[in-house]
Amino acid sequence: MVKADAFNKAGMFDPNTFLYSEEPILAEKMLAVGYRNYFFAGSHVIHGHGGATSDYFAWKRGMQISFKSDIYYFKNYKKVNCLTLWLTAVANFWYLSVCLELAKRIKEWSKQ
Repeated sequence: MVKADAFNKAGMFDPNTFLYSEEPILAEKMLAVGYRNYFFAGSHVIHGHGGATSDYFAWKRGMQISFKSDIYYFKNYKKVNCLTLWLTAVANFWYLSVCLELAKRIKEWSKQ
């Protein structure tokens, strides 16, 4: 939750991301213009996780979009080096392309 004037002063959401990584990016932008972030344990927010994307994207595509937004955040806001980002991309590719496909095939074989 953020006040509208603070949100505007921070430059609102970064237009280079879509549905993912907005919170950490907004937190960085808020800090850059002098606002602090606080945690209030007494608050409760009900969030329909995946509600905006489940009808529009397949699960794997949603994972790819999320990963792209995370890489953008770490590169542009946390200044993580290119080698680390590249290794992360390789690991993500391995997970989405190899591990998940292998797990799916093993599950299919086990049913036979």
